[in-house]
Amino acid sequence: MCTPNMTVVAVGSTNSAKVEATRCAFARWLGDVEVFTCNVDSGVSGQPVGDEVFSGALSRARGARAQALARGVDPDYCVGSEAGIVSLSGAWYAWGVVCVLDRNGVEGIGTTPAFRLPAAVAERLACGSELGDVVEEMSGDAGIREGRGAVGLFTRGLLTRRDLFENGVLAALAPHVSPEWYAP
Repeated sequence: MCTPNMTVVAVGSTNSAKVEATRCAFARWLGDVEVFTCNVDSGVSGQPVGDEVFSGALSRARGARAQALARGVDPDYCVGSEAGIVSLSGAWYAWGVVCVLDRNGVEGIGTTPAFRLPAAVAERLACGSELGDVVEEMSGDAGIREGRGAVGLFTRGLLTRRDLFENGVLAALAPHVSPEWYAP
């Protein structure tokens, strides 16, 4: 199932933006990697808020490991990515958290860049809507979560969901890339 001597990365999502972000980030560090995807429940609400986004990312990384092992794959790294919203300085922002776990249990956490949401969108979120549903309706693009995402809609493609999560994965790799700085 896996190529011998190739680094295997299990991703706790089948979302193409998150999977490609992971593939690209690991390729920058290690070159070619084999990516194993699995649909993992984040264990958090449909619209995670604040610290809940961290919980969702960790849950997805752990779930990716469990699912990979159950399928006979022993991944070198497991990645969980979770998108959410947070209230900062009187406004609502969209952002994401990424957790990278290695097979020894070393955990790296990174965040994506955050971007301010339009007031009309924030109002709908306050009424219980999920960001993905709102931007899908606004854009008429049923595949927006797999592609450009809310950030792509609001930046007119200057920045995409894959771009955001690639930066989050790169940030989460810090303890793996430079373990000497993170040793206890």
